[in-house]
Amino acid sequence: MSAVRAVSLAALAALIQTADAQATIVGTVFDSLRMGAPFKRATIVIPQLSRYVTSDDEGRFRIDSVPAGRYSITFLHPILDSLDVSAEVLPITIPAKGIVIARLATPSPTALVWLVCRAASDTFPAMMLGHVLDAHDSTGIADATVTASWSELVLGASSLERRTVRAVAQSRESGSYLLCGVPSTLRVEVTATVGDRSTGTLIFSPAGELVIHRDLRIARPPGVATVSGIVRDVRGLPAARAMVTASGPPLRALTDEAGRFSLRDVPSGTQLFEVRRVGSWPGSQLVDVPVSGARDISLALGPRAEAIGRAEQGASNPDDETGFEDRRNAGIGQFIWGSGLAKSRVKDISDLLLQAPMLFRGTTGKVKLVKMKGIANASCTPNYFLNGYPWRPGISGLAQIEVEQSLDLGILRGVEVYSSAAVPPIFDRKNGCGSVIIWTR
Repeated sequence: MSAVRAVSLAALAALIQTADAQATIVGTVFDSLRMGAPFKRATIVIPQLSRYVTSDDEGRFRIDSVPAGRYSITFLHPILDSLDVSAEVLPITIPAKGIVIARLATPSPTALVWLVCRAASDTFPAMMLGHVLDAHDSTGIADATVTASWSELVLGASSLERRTVRAVAQSRESGSYLLCGVPSTLRVEVTATVGDRSTGTLIFSPAGELVIHRDLRIARPPGVATVSGIVRDVRGLPAARAMVTASGPPLRALTDEAGRFSLRDVPSGTQLFEVRRVGSWPGSQLVDVPVSGARDISLALGPRAEAIGRAEQGASNPDDETGFEDRRNAGIGQFIWGSGLAKSRVKDISDLLLQAPMLFRGTTGKVKLVKMKGIANASCTPNYFLNGYPWRPGISGLAQIEVEQSLDLGILRGVEVYSSAAVPPIFDRKNGCGSVIIWTR
């Protein structure tokens, strides 16, 4: 063996020995923030070594041949970028050889809200964040005003009183915005405005979410598009004669026998689409309307997937499109339904309503009307809804008279009654009084 070859073999042996002396990092990445599941395709980084690997579909990763030393390890993912959230950077000590286990995770929603919104920790526990984007090219819009508003009950001098609360934020250079102290269980109305352009009034029901992510699109300059689609009922079947409404300014269309609809000249940007039908629980969906052309969407009457999921747990009836059973199980109102309605020996609707203890007979001028206690314990005339739609009387305060003249007791399916302190958001007219909801066959 030549001297040169002997030296080469010795160098190779030294390299192999060095490689054997290096360590391996194995671990997992977990998404505690959104999915509660392993983070697929996350990029794990050791910045000091410029080492990058990607987690697999189970969130697992492996980094081989890591030299001994003290480093930091973190990870990147497009979802974190969309939330304007950075993963925690963890210190890690690597021995001369062996295997090091690293477990990486996003902060939980509770931890993230505490870290970001400590100043608002004594108010509502959720936060809302996202980007205000240009509907034309999805670039961020700076200095846009994002306003969220909701109603809350406060203890007044002698009773519960309802007040409107607002949170306001300005978008940053990237278009990102952050609202702290947002309620996680109340209906929230949101608008984004820049100059003379804005989104429609968007309604969110966070349903317990602590981190609410919503991107909002505004068209500059304005544009319009055609939005078409299909409406399905709670069973997934096409819903004929359902009313579809797009926000800002309101546009309406009635579905045909196949459940199809089409709305022309819908303002571009983020708009709220609502759908209602007699005898069905209404539904809503946010839609990013393009600046021109057309978009096809699918709308649903009622929270179909959620209702079916609750039904599998024995907590809801997917065949009840009105959502009545869910509200009755919550125990926050008074209900006359089914056999209870059949046993009612009453002459008219006002007699039926007076079976609810919170209602009593009163007068407005010389007209006898059903009344209830409202905000500050004052007597008020309840709001009326028919099959989910608000009844807007021709003469203010006389909705009950018009309802009695329009409906026969024989076609009633049931009645719900809510006080001003317990009325569900969708039946809240925000005028300090409760609501009566009448359902027909």
